[in-house]
Amino acid sequence: MLSSQFFLINTNFIIFHFSGDDSNHDATAIRKHFKISLKGSDVPDPILSFSEVEASGGWLLGNVEGGEWKEPTAVQMQSIPILAQGRDLLAASHTGSGKTGAFLVPSLALLSKKKKKKKRRRVRVLILSPTRELCQQTFQETQRLAQGSGLKAGLLLSHVNEEDQDLAFDIVVSTPLALSSLPPTSSFLSKYLSFLYLLF
Repeated sequence: MLSSQFFLINTNFIIFHFSGDDSNHDATAIRKHFKISLKGSDVPDPILSFSEVEASGGWLLGNVEGGEWKEPTAVQMQSIPILAQGRDLLAASHTGSGKTGAFLVPSLALLSKKKKKKKRRRVRVLILSPTRELCQQTFQETQRLAQGSGLKAGLLLSHVNEEDQDLAFDIVVSTPLALSSLPPTSSFLSKYLSFLYLLF
């Protein structure tokens, strides 16, 4: 279990912990109000609105608002701008604080701006969850937020049959056990992977 004591891994790795409610102030005041403690270099300011997230097309903001998310939660305020820069991040927050949206929103935004060089889909986002229930919840939220994007999400909960090992997805949500059923030679995962999220 993560404690409130954090340390700097390297200059590109930011770690933070928060507790509190939403507020609209400058970056320093936001972090103080929400008790956000972080370490890292060139940390971007928290966002105050989902409209600040840059994405190709209006589908992402529409899907976010369709889920009745009026404004970012504390963990989303600070995580989204960090991940939108392609930075590494370790975040700790309580259940129901919005962690799923905190990594899905910037990931989908970045994928929307990357032109596909290949017609065939390749896994570009891999989300590993310790439980089947959390996998299903994350997959459902991924599908909701990705509506209208043209991105395809896949869910792996058990052993993958040989004929299904090369199914093409942009985003995969899986348990570690299900992922381990793939042979090393499988092209399911490849060099095209851009984002890896470990949920615990």
